[in-house]
Amino acid sequence: MVAIIKSILTRQRAAQAGSGDVENPDVAELARQIKEIKALLTQKNVFQPSGPPVNIDFTPREQSVLELVVDGLMNKEIARRLETSVRNVEKYVSRLFTKTGTNSRTELVRFALEHGLIPPRSI
Repeated sequence: MVAIIKSILTRQRAAQAGSGDVENPDVAELARQIKEIKALLTQKNVFQPSGPPVNIDFTPREQSVLELVVDGLMNKEIARRLETSVRNVEKYVSRLFTKTGTNSRTELVRFALEHGLIPPRSI
């Protein structure tokens, strides 16, 4: 959660400073997703997977991308960390959506936490 907020604040400061190195995220949409994720993380049962963990065959790279999405990083930041292109990250995220049956990053994070696909994160 802290990583998400820091990331948003950094992008906002860069946008206000007129930096060309900004993805120009929809801040209202990011704020909505943060609120939803925070609500999920503060729920009592969020850290306990519902039932046995789901066994989804992720590649090592997909697992890395999933963990970074859960940490709140955007595609450009994930690409930098993994030393790959933004387009490749977009493909990995798209595959994660397909494999998990989700349609947004928020749904993906929820699915991952609820089904034990990643270790629980502290707030």
